[in-house]
Amino acid sequence: MKTNTIVMEPKEIQLENFLFLQDRIGIVAALHELGSIKTSVAIKHSIIKTIRNIDECREAYVQTRAKIQEQYCKKDENGKLIIDKNKYVFDDPSKEKACTEEVIELANLKVPVKIFPVSEEELMANENISADLILRLGEFASKQ
Repeated sequence: MKTNTIVMEPKEIQLENFLFLQDRIGIVAALHELGSIKTSVAIKHSIIKTIRNIDECREAYVQTRAKIQEQYCKKDENGKLIIDKNKYVFDDPSKEKACTEEVIELANLKVPVKIFPVSEEELMANENISADLILRLGEFASKQ
């Protein structure tokens, strides 16, 4: 499908790390939904690049949280973190408190994420894309 898609400049948005705790943060779910709709190659490319950048930030969050847990949680004889009743085990309450504080601090950090927005006008011109989806795309659907 050939169109006159305008490739827009990438921009940074701020996302709080705690959003990465969810399997699909709002914009990612909306991007996946948009990706299942017939759109221009340029829009598909913008979707893929944006999702990739969000996934990289999510992975950095997960790795940092794991390092914090590794530092404070009790380990078994093989060096694996001990989990009892779906909770990490700690040697003492002070380690649990320190771990919790650092994980909360990490979760509340705002991280810059580069997105590759597309024209809201072009999205609205596609009869297969609902107004609700455009709203859920947030800053990905740019007013130019």
